[in-house]
Amino acid sequence: MNFGMKLLLFLIPVLVLVVAAALFTSWLSSGRETIDIEHAFTKGCAQLKTVYNCDFTTIKKIEVQYQQKDDESPKIYKFGGICNLKLNLKSVIYAEEMAIDPRACARLCGCLI
Repeated sequence: MNFGMKLLLFLIPVLVLVVAAALFTSWLSSGRETIDIEHAFTKGCAQLKTVYNCDFTTIKKIEVQYQQKDDESPKIYKFGGICNLKLNLKSVIYAEEMAIDPRACARLCGCLI
């Protein structure tokens, strides 16, 4: 086998791995918003439960970091807005947005109301 053939046989598996890695990383990054919303919601729920003892009226006091699709970097959002996303009441939120249904938000966090 000549050098050119050996090089070709070596490069084909390398190219396959590069393509597979590119597809895998794009698949992972496409779900970034879901991960971010889950992380923000979990942090907000933790504050609601531990700091405010599941008092749904305090949801407006809780702030968490979240990064929407159009945000260049994570920003501080009111937890009520995060709840609106999680409850599918909104598709985009604003930083100072209040919860449409704070009781439902608290229940979704696992609070017994």
